[in-house]
Amino acid sequence: MILNSTESRSLWRTYVMTTIMAIGLLLLLVALAYREISQGDFWTEQMAQSSTRAVKLPAPRGLILDRNRTVLVDNRPSYNVALYLDEFNAGRSTKKLLKIVHTSIETMKDRMKMPIKVNDNTILRHYDQRGPLPLTVWNDLSPAALAAFEERSPWMQGVDLQIEPVRVYPFGPLACHVLGYVGKPESSKEEEEDFDSMGRKAFSQPDLVGKSGIEASMDKVLQGTSGQRVIKLSAAGMKEAEVSNFEPTPGNNIILSIDKDIQAIVEETFVGYRGACVVMDPNNGDILAMASAPTFNPNLFIPAIKSSDWNELQNDKQKPLLNRAVQGGYAPGSTFKVITTLAGLEKGTITPEEKVECLGRFFLGNLSFGCWNKGGHGDMNLKDAITMSCDVYFYTMGMRMGGPAMWSMSSAFGLGERTGVPLDHEETGILPTEEWKKKRNPRDRWTTGDSVNMSIGQGALLVTPLQMAVVSSTIANGGIVYKPRLVLRVESSDGDTLMDFPPETRGLLPASPAHLQILKEAMLNVVENGTGKSAALEKIKIAGKTGSAQFTGFDPHSGKITKQTRAWMISFAPYFQPRYSIIVLAEGTVDESGGHTAGPFIGTIYKKIFQLEEARKEQKPPPAVAAVPISEKIAGFEGDVSGELMDDNNNSPPSSQTTDQSEDEEEPPPKSFPAEKVTIP
Repeated sequence: MILNSTESRSLWRTYVMTTIMAIGLLLLLVALAYREISQGDFWTEQMAQSSTRAVKLPAPRGLILDRNRTVLVDNRPSYNVALYLDEFNAGRSTKKLLKIVHTSIETMKDRMKMPIKVNDNTILRHYDQRGPLPLTVWNDLSPAALAAFEERSPWMQGVDLQIEPVRVYPFGPLACHVLGYVGKPESSKEEEEDFDSMGRKAFSQPDLVGKSGIEASMDKVLQGTSGQRVIKLSAAGMKEAEVSNFEPTPGNNIILSIDKDIQAIVEETFVGYRGACVVMDPNNGDILAMASAPTFNPNLFIPAIKSSDWNELQNDKQKPLLNRAVQGGYAPGSTFKVITTLAGLEKGTITPEEKVECLGRFFLGNLSFGCWNKGGHGDMNLKDAITMSCDVYFYTMGMRMGGPAMWSMSSAFGLGERTGVPLDHEETGILPTEEWKKKRNPRDRWTTGDSVNMSIGQGALLVTPLQMAVVSSTIANGGIVYKPRLVLRVESSDGDTLMDFPPETRGLLPASPAHLQILKEAMLNVVENGTGKSAALEKIKIAGKTGSAQFTGFDPHSGKITKQTRAWMISFAPYFQPRYSIIVLAEGTVDESGGHTAGPFIGTIYKKIFQLEEARKEQKPPPAVAAVPISEKIAGFEGDVSGELMDDNNNSPPSSQTTDQSEDEEEPPPKSFPAEKVTIP
């Protein structure tokens, strides 16, 4: 049979199409076989993942305890209600999403009897920016609300109960600058790239990290290892069962050198005032208390600080977030005369017997330097000059010895350097030398006037209260310069010691025991007969040195910039076998000396510490008044919405301050004058 051309072409097309379809079918069969055989496990895993949800379980941070194992920073469980918005099957329809969310929230509100604080903007912003992460609607459910939620939640799609460890500071503001606070991490990558070992998105909020204090400096030690809970979902996206549950591992605990009761004594003494106090054990460098006033309550930062609270702290002219003990640079005033004394004795410029006549002023060429006693002290030897804090005597000795002797002795004490205490943003202070002056101005030189000014702790010289605590402790122990110790050890959550931090020395003071003894005797006379009499106790011998430095600062009462005084006192006691070295800096005094203001603080603190010692020997409750525990409002934040809290990514500690200083003024205390009170929120 002969086919015409039309039929031939039709048959040819049929053949081609059949061949193409056969090849296509073969390719599909090969691909299917490849997926079933070679990639079967992969796709089985993908199906499992699509029907499960991995929930990250945040790990509790380690505890922070004082030297007597009193818990200063703890954790507590927080029961939070969260919505998984992507399980509501709303697609991109915001109206449908809001309707479902409000229906779910209204149902829970009626059962739990809790007000709704979430709004449409919060919901839509979270849905758009945070995708599958849970939106926390209620924090810290009460027991009644928790029971009501558990009755209803199994039948509610996209609703879950999260149990999170929440940081809590049981004593509120106590030692807040040492302990610090926590907040959200600086970067949001943890929210965007948090996957488990199987590649599943792990639903969670980022773990909090330390933002200041020990919480920040020891953050890696305090952080634990997160756990995970895997939940099986139905085709409708509802929970069916729990597939697996790996519990988180708590972080390690930190034991501080701080004594909570001594810390409470110091802070109670400073209530209503502005300043800093450090209590140190001169025999090993342990910091028994470190206080900065005014304080703040770190519980305000849990779970996240509100914008209004943060703005209030930031705008407060009293700078409650500033740790004055390590972040403030201040002119030491006449407390520096102890360093001038040792430098002069070692160089031979100063001898205990030589007398200098003080007529109230010291002349250097056409320059005139005044003594605080404008009428003059008369003839002064070394002991008298320290006892009465005679400026003219030290002007004379500073002119004779020059700068290098004072630089060398100051450096041996550690001035001009960080002490190494594990706290953020520690200031170095300023130890002015000729080299330091040349760096600022290549043509500048150290002058005799600089030496005269430095001899009484003025000029460009700046120190921190902690540095002066090291100075006082070194004199008390006979010349061993200890590095301040704030952390004693790190322990596991089970109590096993992981790291020990033994006492560290920075070196020995280049001063003979005889010269140190001369200085110590003079410091004893300061408290018994001189400018520090307001610190004296009947049965305890205290040695010390007072000082003051004027500056221009903000007056909270007048609202104006005024001339004020910073009052100092360094001390140690008991005199013959020192166990404590205490330094006090009181800011904002009304042009009064260290003896007038800091002296009474020193006396009060020593008195209460020795009472505490006796009470502990008799096993009685300590006389110290403990800090007020946190209120329920601060502890719970019940009903607050996480989305309405401020993201404190940019919350950074305040920068350190430098101070203006002028002529030192010191006089014997006819009576005690309180430091100027400040308003503490």
